[in-house]
Order: sequence, then C-alpha cells, then structure tokens
Amino acid sequence: MLANACRVAMANGESTAGRSAPRSTKDSNQARTLGAIRRFCHWVNCRCEPAVALHGVFGKAEGWLAILATFRPTASSSLLESQPFLPSRRTLAAVLLACAAAARAGDLPPSPEPQRVLVTAHEPAMEQKRYRDLLSAMTRFEPYRAAHPDASLRFRIYQRKEGVDFAQLRVWLRDPESGSRVEVALAPDGGFELPLLPELRDHDAEVRTNMPDGTLTWAVEVRRPGDDDRHHLLGDMREACLLDVDFAHLLRGIKPPAFWAMDAVASNICLVRGVSWGAFGGRAVFSVHLNAGDRHVALLSDNLHGALALPVFRPLLDFSYLLQDRCYVVPLNDASWPDETSVDLVYADDPDDAGPTPPGVSNTSPQGAAKP
Repeated sequence: MLANACRVAMANGESTAGRSAPRSTKDSNQARTLGAIRRFCHWVNCRCEPAVALHGVFGKAEGWLAILATFRPTASSSLLESQPFLPSRRTLAAVLLACAAAARAGDLPPSPEPQRVLVTAHEPAMEQKRYRDLLSAMTRFEPYRAAHPDASLRFRIYQRKEGVDFAQLRVWLRDPESGSRVEVALAPDGGFELPLLPELRDHDAEVRTNMPDGTLTWAVEVRRPGDDDRHHLLGDMREACLLDVDFAHLLRGIKPPAFWAMDAVASNICLVRGVSWGAFGGRAVFSVHLNAGDRHVALLSDNLHGALALPVFRPLLDFSYLLQDRCYVVPLNDASWPDETSVDLVYADDPDDAGPTPPGVSNTSPQGAAKP
C-alpha cells in the first residue's frame, strides 16, 4: 500500500508540474513543507525524492507515508562514514511530522475569542417587610407613648407554615444599595425592636428574614410591664391594629376598595363596625375573656380560630395553617368596652389550677359565656 500511495502521489506531482495556475494558500503551505523536507534530507545526506507532490493527498496519512517511503540512505554518505550512529527511520518520521504540523499551522483558522457566559443567580423569595413602613409605625406610636409612658411597641414574628425551623429564625436590616446587613436581636418568642438608622431609611432598606416567603406571620404588639401572652389591654390592641393597618402593613388580609374608602375618612379604621383584626395567643387558645370593673364576658366561639372566615379565603389570611387555633378577635369597635378593659386568655393546655383566672370563670369550661 505504501508503494502504491507513493506512485500515486508522484504521478499527481508530474501531472501538475507544468501548470501555471496561481498558487493558493494551501499550495504555499505545501511548498514550505517540501522545502523543509529538502533541507532535512540535505542535512542527513540522504537521497530524498522531493518530486513527490502533496497535491490531492496533503493532510492524509497515506501522503505522509508515501513521503517517508522515498527516503533511502546513500551508500557513499559521508554522514554514514563519519558518524557511528544514524537516526532511525522512526526518529526521522517524528521530525518530519513535527515539521509538517508546523507548516499546516498556517491553514488553521484563528482561535475564536472565549465565549463569555453571564450567570445570574436569583435568590429565592424570603419573608421581608419594608423598613420605612415599620419606622412609620414607630413614629405614629409616639403620641400614644406620651399618653401612656409605660407602653412599649415591638414587632413579632410567628411561624405560619410547616417546613421551616423557627428556632433558626434570623432577622436583619438589608441595604439594597450597598448590600450591607445589620443583625436585629430576636427574643425567644420572635419579638424584636428596630433601631433608627437614617441611612437605611433613605435607601429604602428591607427587614428581611432567612425563611421562605409565606411561612411567617408578622404582627404589631403594644405591651405594658407585666404583660405576657395571657394578658393584654383592649386600648393597646386598638393602637396595635391602627399601627398595623395604616402604617406597618404587616398582617395579610382581604381589603376591598370599600375598605380603603372607609380608611380614608375614618380616624381609626379598626373602630369601624364590620372591620375585624385578628390577634394571636402564645399557643392554642381555649377561651378569651373581657373584664372591665364588675363587667365580665367570655367571647363566643365565633371570635375564635377564624370561625367566621369563609374557607375559600382562609389561605389568604395570616391565621391559616399553624396559627388557626391561636387566633382570636376582640371587639375593638365596641365603644362600651373602655381602653382599660383587660383581655385575658385561657389556653387549651392549661391545667385546672392555672392562673391568673378571670373572675368566676373555669379554666377548663366555657360555660357561662355570653355575647359582648
């Protein structure tokens, strides 16, 4: 096969030797390769037959083998007489192939520029609120604090859905311009207070958590010294409702256009009949009692666990899922109950002798409940 390939290549070279067609880039590369072969043959003083034309077989393995087959060491070579060692045919083949590769480099197209791929990572949506909204609630709270020096404002987060570890909850202020974060201290029950940072307010910072969106519920709490998850004042709950609905915008709810129309003309939308605002106990609520002097009422079951909400709307509300048995609604719009009314909760897991117990009420029985 080598001899046949050599004869074909030589025949092609003889048939094209007399043509005067202009040389292409490929022909120029072939000429440079043949020149390199001639110089190499002259150096080793071997008889080389450069008449082998590479036209038609250039770049093919048979063509190179045909060239290598033409090498015949000359018997009278001075190199053979003067050197005890002559490079082997394999060595010559390796050198020739290296020269050919260098000559063919001119045929290769220029290397394209590396392709640049822009990868944009989207962070999953996390529970967050606007820092400005919470600050506006804090500002609006100042007149109430002036009238009630022992009152304090804080925000609180509850776990709304399963699938997250509430013990790992973290809250921070995030600056969207610089990306910097300021950690916010959390109480064991999820309560926190916010620092006033003008720069973050100007940058419209976010109050962000490390929990996925929809898994948490946010609330406003107005408390007094000694208050806990069992006892609140009705006036403080009215103030918390106003701060939430008109300023902080924390609780989820269904607010049709009529709601905003009433909110525009009312000094406190929470005092308008037909508007309800839900609060949450520390755990499953069994009953809720209002106490004002000698007046005492246990709220009906309609005020507990979102009983009046239509099932189709419940997924849109905050008390759904894990908070349903902790939700209760007090009559904020009933002016017959003064702001000093005590709101006392009895929990489902309270023992019989748990206290404090509202006057004349059993911790384990809702008997005697009456309408407000």
